[in-house]
Amino acid sequence: MLLRNYQGGAVINLDHQTGTWRIATDQERPPGVALVNVPGIAGDYLVIDGLYHYCYWTDFNTPQERFFFRTDDDVLIEIDGHRYAEVVYATDPAGNPQPDHKQFSIYREDGQLLYRTIYYSREYEEQYEYDYMTGDTEQYTSEPPTLGTWDWFVACVGSFEYMKRRRLEREQEAKTAPPPPAPDVPPVLSAQPGQPCPQGGVWFAPNWNNREVTLKTGEVMPGGSDRGAVGTVIWYLKRRA
Repeated sequence: MLLRNYQGGAVINLDHQTGTWRIATDQERPPGVALVNVPGIAGDYLVIDGLYHYCYWTDFNTPQERFFFRTDDDVLIEIDGHRYAEVVYATDPAGNPQPDHKQFSIYREDGQLLYRTIYYSREYEEQYEYDYMTGDTEQYTSEPPTLGTWDWFVACVGSFEYMKRRRLEREQEAKTAPPPPAPDVPPVLSAQPGQPCPQGGVWFAPNWNNREVTLKTGEVMPGGSDRGAVGTVIWYLKRRA
């Protein structure tokens, strides 16, 4: 389920697989829906000139959770901690400023452009100034809101930055995490010629041309006075009986 940005409006159910959506029923819509935090999909959306833009989680609050930017004209980009986004003041093809408009762009990690749109930003700035800059700030009990509270694209940039921080934190944790404990390895049994065999099975002598013998527990280890290629013969248990 996705909530429309600050302007209010319908809560929708978005199908991540197909990109289709429908209006959520009264039974599906969370009561008082100030924030959407429901299993499966969580996020918000914005409509600009009839085009829907979405920013949402799949498999929210699970180890498989993923974060996506999407439009209903077949743009689908994962916010994975590598890609990044920015909002800058818009210009026309000649480089002249476009008053009251900003440009939202998404890039691959190597700087390749993945998506870009220009939108009318003044309405969000005015709402921000009215509600916060000249309003009653005592209503905010935590950190004061930023422009992203009203401007959906600015908030989306924050989502990309948040996922990058998460990625870097995970990479740092992986570097500083203690190594996993070594697996328990049973000791290798060894015996010298003339000693009783301590364990029935197949034995081999590396320095006696890797010779193998099969013995029962208690039998005398062979070799006697024979010497291998590099010294006294030592038998090692290869496989238990």
